[in-house]
Amino acid sequence: MTDRRSFLTTALIAPVAIAVPAMAAPISTWDNLMSAYLRAKARSDAADAQHERLYAIGVSQFGQNMPLKRSPEELAWRESSGINEAAHRCDALANVTSDLHAKLVRTPAPHAAALLFKLEWALDGEGEPFVDVSRVIVEDAKRLLATMSGEARK
Repeated sequence: MTDRRSFLTTALIAPVAIAVPAMAAPISTWDNLMSAYLRAKARSDAADAQHERLYAIGVSQFGQNMPLKRSPEELAWRESSGINEAAHRCDALANVTSDLHAKLVRTPAPHAAALLFKLEWALDGEGEPFVDVSRVIVEDAKRLLATMSGEARK
């Protein structure tokens, strides 16, 4: 009898489990990722601004072709100014920001604001929405719209 019950339970539950779309991430998961992303983006933006300031100083001293010249004076300036370290810091922070952004976009949206964030990213031209990310966004929209429809009926 137990074997038959296990079989029937599995047979009845399996189709339901397959038909249910991905569940939304808990709001705390989304919010934590968004907070981490925004902090990383702020650090990355600050590092970019610092690098741009140093680059502008270098251009004022060595001309527009600064990256191409590499005179002894320029090399010494690069060393003393910290522009090389600033460039490396920009790259590292951009990688962290990009990784967090990718996690955020792939995390199921728990609410409309999260879906809007994903849609704006996909449509603004900054990112290159890949097919799998587009599917995640569509699944988010279907799930959230179904939830809203259910709320409207109550």
